Amino acid sequence: QPPLPEGELLRSLNAAVVGLAARGGEGEADECLGLGIVRAVDPASESLLLVTPVPPAALARAAVLLRGSLELPVALLQPTPLTPASPYLGANALRGAGAGNKQMRSRNNIKRASTPRG
Repeated sequence: QPPLPEGELLRSLNAAVVGLAARGGEGEADECLGLGIVRAVDPASESLLLVTPVPPAALARAAVLLRGSLELPVALLQPTPLTPASPYLGANALRGAGAGNKQMRSRNNIKRASTPRG
């Protein structure tokens, strides 16, 4: 894939599963601290909100966010009796604006060209 423009890099992390790592010393591999979910991104302040079970003491050592091909399961985005609907899934989001914002019309009245049998 081509590299992202610098302005889009932070936005690409929104709703992503990321690895948290501490920098290794010279010639050493980075130390994996755990996983987290980027819940929100604020490009204006170049900050993000991270949800993770990594303890605060270990999280303070994190200097690297690693993003791979691990996707956030859609089940985590669905509303439950204990959680509201996800901000990443929305109904009627394009109502009144944008391409594809109108209801599809039925085209039942178009006759198919008959193909000769034989």
